[in-house]
Amino acid sequence: MPVFKDSKDREWIVTINLGTCRRTKSATGFDFLASDENSNPLLKLASDYLLLADVLWTIVEPQATNLKVSVEDFIESLSGDCIENAVNAIAEAYVNFTPNPQRRELLLKLWTKIKSIEKTMLERAEKQVETATIGD
Repeated sequence: MPVFKDSKDREWIVTINLGTCRRTKSATGFDFLASDENSNPLLKLASDYLLLADVLWTIVEPQATNLKVSVEDFIESLSGDCIENAVNAIAEAYVNFTPNPQRRELLLKLWTKIKSIEKTMLERAEKQVETATIGD
C-alpha cells in the first residue's frame, strides 16, 4: 500500500481507483485516464508541484476529513522530501491501479527507468559543479 509522510509526520495512504480518478478530474481537471498516448500523468505530476498538491488533496481528502486536517494545512505540510515521497507513492498507486498486468509491468519499468535517468543526470550535474572552476 503506497504511503508518504508529510512534514508534520502524518502518514497518508495513496490509493487510485475509479472514484479518486473521477474526483481528481472533477476537482482539478487532471485526468489519470487520459487516452493521449503522448501524455504521462506521472511525469506531469512530478514536474508541477502545485498540481501535485491539488491532486494529492483529492486523493487524501477523506482521510484528512477524518483527521480534521484542512486543505491549507495539508498543502503547507508538503515540502522537500515529502514531495518526492508523495510522487513515488502516486506512481506506485497508479501502477497498482492499472488493470492490465502487462501494462502494469511496463509502467513499473518505465517509472524505474525515469528515476534511474534522473539519478544519473543529478550525479553528472553534481560532478560538474564539483569540478567547475572560475572561467569555465
